[in-house]
Amino acid sequence: MFFQSNPRLCTAHIRHLADRLNNTEAVISATNGQEMLCQEETLKATARPSPLCGELAVYVESSSATTNTTYYVSYREARGNTSVSFSRDSCVSDLVWTVVEVSRPVAGGRQRLVVLKGLSPATRYALYISTVTARSSIITATTTLFSE
Repeated sequence: MFFQSNPRLCTAHIRHLADRLNNTEAVISATNGQEMLCQEETLKATARPSPLCGELAVYVESSSATTNTTYYVSYREARGNTSVSFSRDSCVSDLVWTVVEVSRPVAGGRQRLVVLKGLSPATRYALYISTVTARSSIITATTTLFSE
């Protein structure tokens, strides 16, 4: 079995299907599941304005001792209620999430993951953190107007 270019098919479901078919040689490429989360666990995310204008510090809480994983921090301006939408429409920029990939070990407990820079001052942003198997809920934070 060969699985490729299935962005909305969770890789855990592909593995489950291969196991049920007793196929130990299933090839699962990295192009599977990048738009779908398996929701096996929930991440705890927080964001705080940085002392510098137009920056937000993003934190993730991890329960494991050391987690070497890739985190995806997705953010956009929040003009009202915001939901996660995987539709991409270049004509409607409100639907597009900017995604920052962060690959680094995060020790157990709350750790700063990344500082988002170049954001508009005094602007409310919606953001969430995701991995291949988990996603945080959408949180909001507002950037500062002036540098402190």
